[in-house]
Amino acid sequence: MSSSQPTAATSQTSHLYLLAVPLLLPILILSVYPSRVLRWFQRKRYQYEVTFSLYMLTPTEKFIFNSILFLFLAMVLIATALYLPQSISNVLRRGWYYLLGDTHELESLREVLEGGARRASDTLLSETSKVSQEVVETVTSVVDRVKEAVSSESSRGT
Repeated sequence: MSSSQPTAATSQTSHLYLLAVPLLLPILILSVYPSRVLRWFQRKRYQYEVTFSLYMLTPTEKFIFNSILFLFLAMVLIATALYLPQSISNVLRRGWYYLLGDTHELESLREVLEGGARRASDTLLSETSKVSQEVVETVTSVVDRVKEAVSSESSRGT
């Protein structure tokens, strides 16, 4: 095996590196700027609590609200991951059908066009051969006349 082609082990290692980079990047940022990152998270938490007026609720009410919100978002995310690809493919298939019709009709149209093209090429070939035959006959008759004219001129001149 040549050294330029990746082996399964190097391919797997490169995939692990690709997965590790997004996971290690936040840790690196946290270790370099911990106070900035923590302040940013605190601001986002405060913004969330003020936006939804959670600061006015008791801790139990906050827990219930956050649990319901988490469950709702988790269900939406799972439903999106499970059903969105199938829904997109259905929409694309229906759009394809509305624009181009049934695939059986496309196949029959292709067969008709192929048959028509075959007949057209056969007709063109026969017409071309007829025209070329007529051209050959015309050129032959002209050459014969020229030969006769040349022979008659040469017989008169002698």
